[in-house]
Amino acid sequence: MHRDEHDSLKDREALRGTSDKNTASVADKKKKGKIGNAFLASRPYAADDPKAAKITKLIMEMLALDDLPFHFVNGKGFQRLMKFVDSCYQMPDEKYFRMSMLPDAYSAIHKRVSDVITTYEHVNLMTDIWSTTQCSNVLISFTAH
Repeated sequence: MHRDEHDSLKDREALRGTSDKNTASVADKKKKGKIGNAFLASRPYAADDPKAAKITKLIMEMLALDDLPFHFVNGKGFQRLMKFVDSCYQMPDEKYFRMSMLPDAYSAIHKRVSDVITTYEHVNLMTDIWSTTQCSNVLISFTAH
């Protein structure tokens, strides 16, 4: 755990171009302000924080749009990226995305598709099933005209 935090700190310092902890710019010092503000800025977001909710929603969208497995969010590289992007954001585990976010996303999409389909008098539905020797998955498409 300590090694990961150390590596993350080194990566952030390398991107900023500062490797010496004692060389803070005047702008950095002004930004930090009082010590109490620095501690507040490093606190994790509350469970009901709108920014945290938006980030989580966008991660779920990324998983769905890019057809990524849920365990992607537990990957070391993605965890490090998210910690660098916003150190106050606490990444939910893959189970949260599977058990909570996926059903919510499904319900929202189901409602939108139902709303669109019910506006038409006639709808032609088509399906197609295919597979490939490169993977063991069978793919199904569903199209409405």
